[in-house]
Amino acid sequence: NPAWSVATILTGLLSFMLEDTPTMGSITSSAYDKRVMARESGEFNLKNETFVEIFPEIVKEVKAKRTALRTSTSSSRSGLPGMGDMEDFLNAQRGTGPGAAAAGGQLPFIFV
Repeated sequence: NPAWSVATILTGLLSFMLEDTPTMGSITSSAYDKRVMARESGEFNLKNETFVEIFPEIVKEVKAKRTALRTSTSSSRSGLPGMGDMEDFLNAQRGTGPGAAAAGGQLPFIFV
């Protein structure tokens, strides 16, 4: 709609992301799912050449977070379970990680 201002458009986008009210074109997801999608969106966007070209600062931030995560994951391999181990386990259960074929299935519940 040409009569919409930038503020109106941003308000509409925020309502899709922050509200749980079902509307036309919206999807229903839990707060946990939203956090997972938000965390994974950086890696997803790095695969888009246009995104990388337009948002170089965000690309640097995502890559820095990736490096920090890999560093913390490798340091957790010292015999004590860490977040990297939990992420590997959850990815396997969701069917998205390298151990997905071996794990097979979904978690019946998750303790947080």
